[in-house]
Amino acid sequence: MINEKHLIHSAVYGILRKDNKILLMRRFNTGYKDGFLTLPAGHIEKDELPKETMLRELEEETGLICDFESIIGMYAMHRISDSGRTYVDYYFEISKYNGNPEIKEPEKCDHIDWYDIEAIPENTLPHIKIALNHIKNKAPISEMREID
Repeated sequence: MINEKHLIHSAVYGILRKDNKILLMRRFNTGYKDGFLTLPAGHIEKDELPKETMLRELEEETGLICDFESIIGMYAMHRISDSGRTYVDYYFEISKYNGNPEIKEPEKCDHIDWYDIEAIPENTLPHIKIALNHIKNKAPISEMREID
């Protein structure tokens, strides 16, 4: 029997850059933090490795295609979300990709755009802002407890 207090969820986040901007997507109709901006992201599925998840999620959410070698591990965060779930999040820099990003899941996202890395919008998910700051400061790992 699995004890809920030991259950850990894992997710991946992709950082795509263009000039001094990063790609962010606005959550819509998901039931969790709708209206907030996030990076292309998703949960790691059973028998899937983090980079495999990143390849899959990037294509599913944005239509962008990249190869395995273009996914560079940047950062990890152990996080207890405000819902009480424990996460280990992996952040990857996507160094090369093909195509132009577009909304491929309109039932979950209603806006996608490039934002200045030095002026991340206020409505960006808090853990995304913290992660981007740690990456900027070259901190490879952190932990946080979200408070709603």
